[in-house]
Amino acid sequence: MTTTRRTFIAAGAALVGAPAFAQRKPMTVITPFGYIADFGEMMNGVTGGHFAKYGLDVKVLGGNGTAAAVSQVLAGQAMVTRSSCIDIYQAAKSNKGKPPLVAISTLYQSSNFYVISDKAKPVETMEAMKGKTVGIVSVRGTTELLIDAMLIAAGLKPTDVKKEVVGNNAGAFALIGQGRIDCFIASVAVVAHLQQLNTPIAYFATDKYAPMPSQVYSATPESIQKNPDMLVAWLQGMRDSVNEILTGDYLQLLERMGKSYEIPGIRNTAALKATHDLAVKLWVGQGKENLMRNVPSLWAKASDVLVKVGISPPLPPTDFYINELIDRALKA
Repeated sequence: MTTTRRTFIAAGAALVGAPAFAQRKPMTVITPFGYIADFGEMMNGVTGGHFAKYGLDVKVLGGNGTAAAVSQVLAGQAMVTRSSCIDIYQAAKSNKGKPPLVAISTLYQSSNFYVISDKAKPVETMEAMKGKTVGIVSVRGTTELLIDAMLIAAGLKPTDVKKEVVGNNAGAFALIGQGRIDCFIASVAVVAHLQQLNTPIAYFATDKYAPMPSQVYSATPESIQKNPDMLVAWLQGMRDSVNEILTGDYLQLLERMGKSYEIPGIRNTAALKATHDLAVKLWVGQGKENLMRNVPSLWAKASDVLVKVGISPPLPPTDFYINELIDRALKA
């Protein structure tokens, strides 16, 4: 049976007035990169009892890269993962033009990836990157795809730059001084860490050339059709977890998470707090009224860019996301 947008809506409508869970139902979700603090909203959902409140016994797995996490979801080993929307478009291209994953919510409405360079030798445009060496997090991962998309959007070719894998950490900045790279792309956490160290950096967000939803929660069409009640309950727990992080004492919440998860760098509270302060601004990049929603205009921009550069098949933006489940969760 082919899953359509209408079946998503019908499935969600069937849940209206559904009785509360008699007992907690097991559910597995997976992060793309272990238990780093950036995925705290998922861990806090467990440690804060937010998922349990809605009848779920959620297990959060720490993934080993976005591709591996997506594979786990496609294989049915986890129901939801978090990734860049670009990963969903890329997956559709390799799946005969049919999205194997659909976004059910967006957390980061603005880009959490930045191109970073030395302030003394800044690389502040894609045009200035031509002929240079750029550091990426992983081969054919989100960051390399973003670099390719931005290059093409700027009228250049992916082959106009050389790429080196440097990981997602502040230590990559030292490679600029060594002459191994001219700049690198990394997450907001790396920007915050470098700023905390008073490192003289220049940086710009990938939104400058390729605006799109940044970090989204996605599931397979099959899971959405078969388990809409569970996904709505999960999104309700995520809503409460996100709101607690936005309004609560972040370091106290982090300490609570650390009792259940091995969070890298948890003792460096200054760096984690700095990252948190920058990150939450990106959660509401399309306004507080759109917190956790998939914003249609932003997905339309993503499709325009990614189809143009050949990362996505020419499909309507609405094939890649739905708002029915998150809307129900936010209204509940």
